[in-house]
Amino acid sequence: MSEPSTEQLAELETLRRVNTELLKTKHDLKARIAALEGEAATLESRAEKAEGLMRSAVIDVPMRKLAEGIAHVPSLFIAELEKDFRVDVDTDSGELRLLTKEDGKPVTNNKGEPVAMTHNSLYTYLAGKFNEPKSDRQKVYATLMKYSGSSGGHGRKTIGSPYKPTNEDVKQEVAVTFGLR
Repeated sequence: MSEPSTEQLAELETLRRVNTELLKTKHDLKARIAALEGEAATLESRAEKAEGLMRSAVIDVPMRKLAEGIAHVPSLFIAELEKDFRVDVDTDSGELRLLTKEDGKPVTNNKGEPVAMTHNSLYTYLAGKFNEPKSDRQKVYATLMKYSGSSGGHGRKTIGSPYKPTNEDVKQEVAVTFGLR
């Protein structure tokens, strides 16, 4: 073998120097990538936490309040509702809305209107009308929800009512309340 020339030695030295610089740059970039991945993971966890807090404030709290007003056991009602539907907030009006689980479209009643998140409309949609036969899921909702329709009772007479009881009515009413006849 022949001895390398000075040009070849200079070129070899330049290549080694460039290689060292490239390796140093590679290590610096890998360290930078690792640092950025760590920052991204931190930001993602903070974003998830913020999203959870936002969901709690915007969806969960109003849904819990609604469930407390319409269900005997609110947490069970919410769990059953989430099996069949999703609850979300309408971005325009800020109101809760019921969505289908499959495609996320608003649930509509038999008139084609979105089901309102009120006691009567939810009861009618989920549990069916009071006097209609019910499916198994409707029976579950009918059991969980409070029926808010009219009881058919006559209601109590109040002090301000135009009815004035006679002495005989009062005696009979007292006798009935004590079980005397």
